[in-house]
Amino acid sequence: MGAFIEGNLAEAKFIGDDIFPKTLLPSAGSNRSLAKLVIAERESLIAALRRHRALLFRGFDVTSVDDFERAVEAFEWEAYEIVPGSTTRVKLSERIYTANEASVDLFINFHHEMSLVICLTNPRMLLDNFRGCLVTSRL
Repeated sequence: MGAFIEGNLAEAKFIGDDIFPKTLLPSAGSNRSLAKLVIAERESLIAALRRHRALLFRGFDVTSVDDFERAVEAFEWEAYEIVPGSTTRVKLSERIYTANEASVDLFINFHHEMSLVICLTNPRMLLDNFRGCLVTSRL
């Protein structure tokens, strides 16, 4: 994975000998297009994902829904529809949905993003799930 260097995340945890999540940054002089790098390094990224259970990409040129969708599509995994649940989600593109459109003053019960119904109908969702953030956290 010469196009990537490993980053550090203070909150990362070790599960046995494997870091969770594995943080990847663009190496010096590499293309900052995440989609192009995924295409070039797809197999090694999938192997790293299976080993570490999560990959966190930071510092890449992903500034729009289209950029994120291209990076997701570069993995060449089948898209699936989100099953309507208790959260209000907006479909932004073929593969991209918002997390929750509820008003910030509403209480959101503790929940897990993978509802049992979705997992039973599409077990691959447990492995092939992408999260993106276009607005930087204040934390």
